[in-house]
Amino acid sequence: MSKSSQRSTDKRVITNRCSYRTYGKKTDNDKLTDKVFLRQVATRDKDELRVLDLFAGENLIWQNFDCARYFGVEQQKGKGKNLYADNRRVIPKLDLSDFNVIDVDSYGIPFVQIEQLFKNSTLQDGTVIVYTCIGNSLTTITNSCKRKFGITEMYKESPTLFNGFGTDYFHAMLYDYGVRKVTMYKRKTNEFNKEYGFFTV
Repeated sequence: MSKSSQRSTDKRVITNRCSYRTYGKKTDNDKLTDKVFLRQVATRDKDELRVLDLFAGENLIWQNFDCARYFGVEQQKGKGKNLYADNRRVIPKLDLSDFNVIDVDSYGIPFVQIEQLFKNSTLQDGTVIVYTCIGNSLTTITNSCKRKFGITEMYKESPTLFNGFGTDYFHAMLYDYGVRKVTMYKRKTNEFNKEYGFFTV
């Protein structure tokens, strides 16, 4: 890998290949500095930022940026300055052409949300999508994932054979939607495998 393809911080390299490091307990904005840095890398070519934040929480991450527009969605009422709703109900109804950055900083594997974004005809080429995937061998596969990859019946027989491959299915889904480059880094703890990354539509 050439030096020009690498960006490093705190002895951890963010590239389109994975690197591993052990971190601690998951929180709403686990390692906020790292998340902010990832988004700086993801948006460095944007002249202005028009951000749709689908797991907005307390809006902490994007407070570190000068956004021309920011729209947050959060399921928990009273948390941050957001539209309080299930983002899975909101995404199909949004005009995504209003945004050039979409943040999907989920607790689990955001298979449903990413698929909904691609199915929304207003999603624009050049949009940067930042995501978080968190899972382990007990993380269940979503019904939409089972249907997409034809494993519904097999999953009923033995779910544990599939649960550890949620992130692999996530990347297979991205590939099906034409994504050929994903920039990411990974953390591995005793409880979870965490992947943080971004790609451009």
